[in-house]
Amino acid sequence: MGSDGAAHIVRAFSGPFVSGKKRLAVPRDKTFGHVPERTRRPLFASIRNGKANQRWRPDGHTAHCLAIMGRMAAYTGQEVTWEEAMNSQQSSRPEKLTWETPAPVVQVAMPGRTKVV
Repeated sequence: MGSDGAAHIVRAFSGPFVSGKKRLAVPRDKTFGHVPERTRRPLFASIRNGKANQRWRPDGHTAHCLAIMGRMAAYTGQEVTWEEAMNSQQSSRPEKLTWETPAPVVQVAMPGRTKVV
């Protein structure tokens, strides 16, 4: 802030600029902020083109399943194989979910006692 204007440094969409007697806009670089992430990432490109990105989906699915498998191993204290994780009938959500559904009773997992379902 000054007597002749103000510098607006953090501007998410318009970029930095100086306002006052003489407006000065700083040219915006194409590598600014999240622009590269949203233009070069396969997920965003596939959404824009209306095409499924076959390379992205299996990787995301595998990573998600691997995280669930790690949680199962941590909660049970057991080694969990890929087949056990994929064939597990364990569910972490209520069977019927409505506004009237009471909060579930949380069973605390105990490594060595909790079994892989």
